Amino acid sequence: MRFPQSFLVVSAYFLVMSGAQAAAIYSYVGNNFNQISDPTPPSGTYTGSMSVTGSFEVGSLLSPMSLADISGLVTSYSFNDGRQTLDDSNSDISSFTIEILGDGSVGEWRIDVRSPFSSPAFVGATFQRILTSDTSSLVTQDIGSIQECTAVSGSPASCSSTSLSDVGQVSLTPGTWSVVPIPAAVWLFGSALGLMGWIRHRRPH
Repeated sequence: MRFPQSFLVVSAYFLVMSGAQAAAIYSYVGNNFNQISDPTPPSGTYTGSMSVTGSFEVGSLLSPMSLADISGLVTSYSFNDGRQTLDDSNSDISSFTIEILGDGSVGEWRIDVRSPFSSPAFVGATFQRILTSDTSSLVTQDIGSIQECTAVSGSPASCSSTSLSDVGQVSLTPGTWSVVPIPAAVWLFGSALGLMGWIRHRRPH
């Protein structure tokens, strides 16, 4: 029994799709800052209309896990605190720990990304939401901060002294995480349809 060529092509694509894992984008929207610290330097200030927002992408949906470092799984990220954006092109991961609950949602997390200090005028930044627990309380903070490097030493040059930090933060009012799965092989389906059309066009009439 001979199967039509188009059937075989589409079947092959669906087999690839069925084995492909879905990537996922985890996005965060924080609440507006309700605590502001504004020493000088650095210049500029946070305001009560700013907040921490951002997202990161991983190669597949995260399975339930206790708080763990997932730095090696993060393929891209971008976070903003109202004054700047730090992403994988202009900063480094200092800490990227996260807890995934049984329903797939995000529990505790601590994400700390920082721009490298390379000259006295360079501004570094930290975005983080910290959950720390002890026997009496659970403290939740969204923090955006900026430090100005005031002295550089070493080779390659790195910051050896910083000014006081500008800080915007919100306490005890957690923001919201959402997750969007991205089928890794969705584009294959479109390619299969296109190839099917090409085969039909090439078939003699």
